[in-house]
Amino acid sequence: MHFQNYRDFYQLKLIPINFNDKIPSSDVTHWLIALEGHAPSDVSEFYIWNVVVYQANSDGYFHEKKPYYISSSFNCFHKACQAASKLTEKMKNPHFNFVATENIG
Repeated sequence: MHFQNYRDFYQLKLIPINFNDKIPSSDVTHWLIALEGHAPSDVSEFYIWNVVVYQANSDGYFHEKKPYYISSSFNCFHKACQAASKLTEKMKNPHFNFVATENIG
């Protein structure tokens, strides 16, 4: 798969979708958590990072142009990693309903 920001995309986890999450497609079986980074301008020397969640199948295939969730921006890669880890732990809880959650952080 080709990503528009290939160097700045880091896939982290595939998590099985919880039975509480009502997903319309039977092809979607997992959440894919990733970190995406981009420079805010062409002259910028730093990156802004977001935790992004996509609907995926069990093989990890997903539609890159349709993220299900995008976090607020992080100026530090390590803070974005920490946010992704917290989100991963929350999503592993069988009572967590991702669809009904507005603020995950």
